[in-house]
Amino acid sequence: MFTEKLIANKTLPKETPDKALGRGYYCEALANYHNAFCVLLESPEKAEDYLNTAKNLFTQASIQEWSTRAGNYIVQFHSKRCCWMCNREMRGEDVFYRYYPARIEKYHTNLIGNLKQDALMVDKPGYVTLCTVCGSAIENQADKYATLRANEVHDWAEPIFENHNKRINDLVEAVNRLNQVAHRH
Repeated sequence: MFTEKLIANKTLPKETPDKALGRGYYCEALANYHNAFCVLLESPEKAEDYLNTAKNLFTQASIQEWSTRAGNYIVQFHSKRCCWMCNREMRGEDVFYRYYPARIEKYHTNLIGNLKQDALMVDKPGYVTLCTVCGSAIENQADKYATLRANEVHDWAEPIFENHNKRINDLVEAVNRLNQVAHRH
């Protein structure tokens, strides 16, 4: 049926190691790296495990750039913060929690300490930590109000623009009539 041998190294990127063992490490590392993103939304812990394996295999394959990339994702997925609103601990920055701009005073940080809550929810000056559930609820509500307000402005401005367009069209017609009269003489 097939007469040609399968040669996988022809389809691999140029940073792929020359030796078979290195290519094996590299391919297995890529598989683990991509598996991490397949399970991330279900379990950041499993994703971190895949990335740890991928990082080690990239290192064994001498692919430092990808090893570093995997290491950066490990740090990102491992990080934990409590949500300012629901006070639930979430794992995975920019996946399950994000920073939102907010006005934070010393009083707020003292209050968190006095209540023995997680001070890391305000660890970035001028921002609070919100889980993606609370953050998306705020964003969705803000979008709803922004759309309502935009529609109000549109409804208010539309008659004004229509009036201006009518006046402009009337002026264009008047100029055209004057041009016709001026060309007759």
